[in-house]
Amino acid sequence: MSGQRTTTAGSIPIDPNAINAISQASHGASGGKTHSHDIRIAVWSVIISFASVYSLLLPYRTAGDFFPQGRLNTFLHDVRAININGSVPPALLVLALTALCIPAIQAFAGTTRRTRLLAALGGAGVSWSITFSGMGKIRIGKAFADAAPDSGFRVFSAIYQGIRWLSVATLFTVLIAWMFQRICRHQNSSNQVDASDNEASRGLFPRVWASLWKSLSWSEGLYHSFTASHVMIITGTMLLCWIPWIIMMAPANIAADTVAQLVWMRTGKAWDPSTRLDLPAQYHLSDQHPWFDSLMYGAFDHLGLAVGNEALGLMLLAIVHVIAITAALGITISYLGGRLGVSWRLCLVITAGYALIPVFGRLSMSVVKDLTFMPFYLLWSVLYVEYIRRVQREERLGWRFLLAFYCLAMLCGMTKKLGIYVIVAALVVLLVFMHKRIITAMLIIALGASTLAVPKIVYPQLHVAPGGVQEMIALPLQQGVATLIRHGDEMTESERDAITAVFSCPMDDIEHRFTTDASDPVKDCYDRKTTSKNLMAFMKVWAVQGLRHPKTYFESTIWTLKPFVLDGAYDEGFFVRWGWPEKGGNMILPEYKEYEKSAPQRVGASVYSIMENTPVIGVLMREGVYTLWLPLLALLACLVQRRYRNLLFLAPAMLTVCTMAVQPMHQFRYSWPLAFGMAFIIAAPFISETITKRPKTRTAK
Repeated sequence: MSGQRTTTAGSIPIDPNAINAISQASHGASGGKTHSHDIRIAVWSVIISFASVYSLLLPYRTAGDFFPQGRLNTFLHDVRAININGSVPPALLVLALTALCIPAIQAFAGTTRRTRLLAALGGAGVSWSITFSGMGKIRIGKAFADAAPDSGFRVFSAIYQGIRWLSVATLFTVLIAWMFQRICRHQNSSNQVDASDNEASRGLFPRVWASLWKSLSWSEGLYHSFTASHVMIITGTMLLCWIPWIIMMAPANIAADTVAQLVWMRTGKAWDPSTRLDLPAQYHLSDQHPWFDSLMYGAFDHLGLAVGNEALGLMLLAIVHVIAITAALGITISYLGGRLGVSWRLCLVITAGYALIPVFGRLSMSVVKDLTFMPFYLLWSVLYVEYIRRVQREERLGWRFLLAFYCLAMLCGMTKKLGIYVIVAALVVLLVFMHKRIITAMLIIALGASTLAVPKIVYPQLHVAPGGVQEMIALPLQQGVATLIRHGDEMTESERDAITAVFSCPMDDIEHRFTTDASDPVKDCYDRKTTSKNLMAFMKVWAVQGLRHPKTYFESTIWTLKPFVLDGAYDEGFFVRWGWPEKGGNMILPEYKEYEKSAPQRVGASVYSIMENTPVIGVLMREGVYTLWLPLLALLACLVQRRYRNLLFLAPAMLTVCTMAVQPMHQFRYSWPLAFGMAFIIAAPFISETITKRPKTRTAK
């Protein structure tokens, strides 16, 4: 046949037409399999999107939240509420999630089993923070002892919440797997710019993304070196973006703790913030609030009074806070790019986050110990990471570096007492997992000894009254009373006596004041004169009852989970000052009533409320993003890339997360170190091991 050739392989004739036919048949079969695979991905994307939209829009409900008319009526009521604004918004949300799920499921299917497992852990945590938002119904007094709803409602509630959680967890598992795949691909690329250019030719969105970064490439040089000029530019950029919040929060945002400190410094008379009783005349301050902060606040207050404008002095104090924090953040970001080699793009994103997310500018005008602590903590964090880098690269530390490390750590402890415990614990982690243990141990000893010695030297000179142990055992006190309320009849008389012996208030009064919202009502009744024998007996009973009634202990301190759910946005309230009117609090800025907003603050409150309810921005203002999402995803990203050394960078953040579980109540300011410290949390998985690993060769001097 013309145009046809037959070749031989050995003694076997080969027909080219037969080869083409086999190839086409094989390609057709492969194409059929690919087509079927794509259909399955599309179907699963639609299913996950529908389930996730329903789960995201349906409310959290406990067993007691279902209507008496029936569980089905409650469910139908919630489903109708989803479409209260019409069916278009949910439909658009389903379409958007479907479009995201298709490449995410493809990425999930193409990753390793280990990556899928880590992505599933991340999806489970993120889903819990979303679907359990609204948990922790407050119970007051003997209502805590009320019987739980019937078992049928409990089972239905568990199924209802389980389906919601599983649906959203599936969605975030595939999305996180996609993110991990992108991170690994980006980190393995030898030329990020070329990789972006190659990717840009694949579709419209990648081309737009590449064009965006190209238009921002003018800022690349800003993050390539750690210099004073670059720090000043980054600091000035953030400060410029925070100026509207400086104006809208004027003159300052002063809460009750700071009002107490200002009154103490003004009058020289202190009281116990827990018992609200006046301290003996020889005491001018109380150890309940750091003495260093009290001196600073009093100095600016007296400055304002000296020039005839107290508000000006306190506003100057707030502005000093703002400048100090922006400078510390500028040093942090410049250090990440210039010293640790973090991508300029990531540094630019972090800078934009600090500058534009309303939380940071607004909170920086607060006058409270947690904010005074912040610049010292951020600078110490830089030295902590540098300490790790130098030790791992076997570089010289130097006495100046160690002295700065020690001084910043002490300033952290003098501005917020919990800060020194986090720092010492982080050093203990380094003591276990790094060499140069002698230097690390010496730092731990020096900080521990100084923390014990400073009160003995300073307190008598400044007439500071020592604090009690009630702050450290706030949770055991709360849980002991909860056990007495709910299970008192099951306890022996000696066990009941051991609990009541450490309180100065009548037990009926304590039970009446008891609330699952905070431990303060119980903690404030702790008897400061109780003996160590009574305290030990209480702790023994507390440990025994915890083994018997763990559910009661958990439910009585439910606020310890609130920082991790996606509930409220960071907001300390809009006011000039509040607190302690019966102790002279009204003498501080008397032109403003308690809780009164200044004229700029009324505008600021409206702007902040609008931003809080704006899509995307509103999510970035939520506490759970910084206490759970970022730390969890950073931890998993390090594990995915097997960058185990980088986990040391996350130690202070992870230890701060642990402190959330032992706080006496839920307040947003307790998690500020995680929000303001997000730069190191985000950057930790992207710090190259070549920056921290010891060089293979050395040059002899």
